[in-house]
Amino acid sequence: MQTLRILRRILVAGLLPALLAACGPNASRRANATGKAPAAGIDAPATDTARSNEADTTDTDTPETPATNAASRKKAPHKGLIIVLTDSTLVHGGTDTIRFGRLGSGEIAVLRFRIENATAKPVVLISTQRSCGCISLSHDAQPIAPAQSRTLEMTFDSRGEFGWQLKRMDLFFAGATRPLRLFVEADIE
Repeated sequence: MQTLRILRRILVAGLLPALLAACGPNASRRANATGKAPAAGIDAPATDTARSNEADTTDTDTPETPATNAASRKKAPHKGLIIVLTDSTLVHGGTDTIRFGRLGSGEIAVLRFRIENATAKPVVLISTQRSCGCISLSHDAQPIAPAQSRTLEMTFDSRGEFGWQLKRMDLFFAGATRPLRLFVEADIE
C-alpha cells in the first residue's frame, strides 16, 4: 500500500505535469514544474505555469493624502492562479488544473482563483457541470468585460474521500462552443 502511494506521488509530481503541459490550447499555463500543490484554503502560489504578477504597482515614492490615495493609487495585482480566457478557448475549449494539495479527511477547503477575459467582447459564466458533489464553485452571472478579471471560489469537501482525488468541473460561458474544463486535484489523508 505504501509503495502504491509513493509510486502515485512520483507519477503526479513528474509525469502528470509534463503530460498536461504538452496538451491543449492552454499548454503554457499547465501544472507547475515541481508538481507541488498549494496549501489548502489559500490562493495558489505564483508559478511559472500560471501567469504571475509579482511586481507591486502602487506608487511608494509620493506620500498618500486623502485627495490622492483613491484616485491615483493602482490596485495591487492578484498573485495567485489566473486562468486566461481567449477567443481560442471559447471556440475550442481549454483545460487547466486546480490543486488543493493535501487535505485531512473531512476537511472543507476553499481556493480562490481569477478568470481573466482576454477577448474583445464581454464573457459571462452561465453554468457549471461537475463530476462529483464534493466540489463546488461560487460565481455570479455578471459579465466580465474585456481586459478585466473576476475572482471565483472553489470549495472541496473531503468528507468520504480518501487518497489521491482527481475531479472535473466544466465551466460554460455564453457564446462559447466548448467549455473550459478544470481538473481539481487533492490528496486526502
